[in-house]
Amino acid sequence: MAHFLLLTKNKRIKRVHTLKLNIKSKLILSFGLVLLLFVIVILIDFNAISESNDHIMHIKDVANKQVEYLNTIKISVIQVQQWLTDAALTKSQDSLKEAEKYKVDFKDSIKRIEELNCDVPYFIHK
Repeated sequence: MAHFLLLTKNKRIKRVHTLKLNIKSKLILSFGLVLLLFVIVILIDFNAISESNDHIMHIKDVANKQVEYLNTIKISVIQVQQWLTDAALTKSQDSLKEAEKYKVDFKDSIKRIEELNCDVPYFIHK
């Protein structure tokens, strides 16, 4: 058995016996330790991947909403232009009312995009 010498409180030297492990036990112990560390690393990586996946899904949802609102803005701009052109040519008040409806849709979509991006620091707010 291996011995270690320890100094006790009353300054006496005391021999402490340690376990003497054979080579098989040392290999099993070291392999078990490596295996335990491997499992811990896998669990940490799994947690990080799960958090990344949640973040990606959130970004995807926000981006899809932004695309929807941007399409509404695009359509609103085209429709306002068409209804104002119609109003200028026909002198119709109904055409101005239709243009006003699309103007409201445009402003509503802009407001919704700003609400989606309120936590994004690089988004320019008025």
